Amino acid sequence: MQEFYAITSLKYIDEPDLEIDNWKYDKGFSSKLLKRGGNISLHQIRKVHLRSCNMWSHVDRLRLVYLCVIAGIVMAKDEKVWIPHKYIKLVMDFEKMRKYPWGLHSFDALVSSIIQARDAHKSYVVDGFSYALQIWLMEAIPDIGPLLGRKLREGVTSMRCRNWKGFAKVSYEDIISLESNFGSNGEVFTYISSNGNFDVVFSDEFDRPSEMRDARVDLMIEMHRKKYDWSKHVWVIKKLYNHLSTVLRNMVHLKKKLEKQVRMKWKKK
Repeated sequence: MQEFYAITSLKYIDEPDLEIDNWKYDKGFSSKLLKRGGNISLHQIRKVHLRSCNMWSHVDRLRLVYLCVIAGIVMAKDEKVWIPHKYIKLVMDFEKMRKYPWGLHSFDALVSSIIQARDAHKSYVVDGFSYALQIWLMEAIPDIGPLLGRKLREGVTSMRCRNWKGFAKVSYEDIISLESNFGSNGEVFTYISSNGNFDVVFSDEFDRPSEMRDARVDLMIEMHRKKYDWSKHVWVIKKLYNHLSTVLRNMVHLKKKLEKQVRMKWKKK
């Protein structure tokens, strides 16, 4: 969550007393839509409402812009999916919209989508603020940055998503080339925060009641603080691989030995 905040600077502190359902009817497009319980999608906005919104009030047009940013970027879903009424109610009151913890809910939506994509067997689509995930990758592995965009200024540590410009299509060959040439010269920032790269920051503000502590993560953070040389570290998965390789070699050797004994017995008969 702290790294997500370093990328987006979206609010992460919850507002339990925010009365979202308490909105005022003003005869505008958004309030009429809520009153009749109608539905709207980004696809409809693009195909239908953009042609007629010039006749709406200034406030209603501004609400439409905010709604597109929320539904299309911050809490992104497929453009044909109905936009939740909750978001429409929030844009009815700009003050409530600004107080809403978009960072908290956007982060949860992104993580949930990544988990679903991880379990997918074939193709998948990542919902949520996936742009933040891309910027995090570009910041954590600087060699990837130039492949996907252009960094505007060096040294920016907060709201990093606005410090990149442009986009590019990366081919499979580009990734393979980067991986092959990365070697020992490649740089990876194992942790980024609003204070800087490699700067592990703990704050009670980021604690979640439902979040489970992981002793393995705590150990890695402590090793990181002590400037542990990760290049010489033998990962558990590698130890397990070496152990399994030894077991398999022994099993093959035993199999050959048993086969030889069986052949000798047959010859004696």
